[in-house]
Amino acid sequence: MAIDRNANFDDLLDDTDVEILESDEKIFEIPKDLIYSTKQVRTEFIQQDIDDLQAGIELVGQISPIKVFRPDRSGKYKIHIGECRWRAICQSETIKTVKAVIIEKADVVSQLSENIHRTQLSPLDVADALFMIKDYLDVNLKQLAKHIGKNETWVSMHFNLNKMPKELKELVAIQGFTDVRILDELRKIASIDPDLSMKLAFQEQLTRDDVINAKKRLTSGDAHPDTPKPERTPKVKCKKTNILVKIAEGTGQLVDSSDDKKDGIVSVFVDDKIVESKVEDILIIGYK
Repeated sequence: MAIDRNANFDDLLDDTDVEILESDEKIFEIPKDLIYSTKQVRTEFIQQDIDDLQAGIELVGQISPIKVFRPDRSGKYKIHIGECRWRAICQSETIKTVKAVIIEKADVVSQLSENIHRTQLSPLDVADALFMIKDYLDVNLKQLAKHIGKNETWVSMHFNLNKMPKELKELVAIQGFTDVRILDELRKIASIDPDLSMKLAFQEQLTRDDVINAKKRLTSGDAHPDTPKPERTPKVKCKKTNILVKIAEGTGQLVDSSDDKKDGIVSVFVDDKIVESKVEDILIIGYK
């Protein structure tokens, strides 16, 4: 089955062109509380859609079976495809079982791995596929790279796109960015300055140099060059004398400042800070 690189990720596992039930496959009625789902990267469910689906299934029954993997050690079935239907049935008080076809994990991993190599998927869809394979195999990134025959850097760069904020992910998908290095740099920028990452993603002709230089400016504290920098307060060159004085703020050492002094004002070093005081308000108490 050919996959269009601009298609929705659901198409990656689309069964519309595949015969779902082989001669030796069966549809099982599985208690709904024996089925579970793990969190997926890009899957969101709209409650109204689930409610509508529940009403439809209660009215005409579950038309299409979901797909689940063989039961795990706890005797429960993990969902592969059909979570919306399962969620709708779980809400129902009248339906107790879910129609399901049991599949092998190896078949899914093989399909995803093959599509990564043979299909021009977008980097975000590759990231999703990697996430699913890693989840199915329960391996680390190094093992994942070895399993699919890609180098670890390639796998890591694509897999980490799953950490990209939802708003940024949607924007880069609309913009049609296909350079994984650009997307990876945008992800890193978003972790520090989400607004800047969105501003960059709005650029139609975004280049690698654009995002790399933006990240350099960001990490050096100069991400927004148009923003006026606060003026630095010039350091006062001064040295403490050995004269001990007492002022309202406490006891300290008289300071000999190299800057222009105001008439009748002296500086005193008290508690690690310089305090200005009128001459008539100080009391010399000794020498250090």
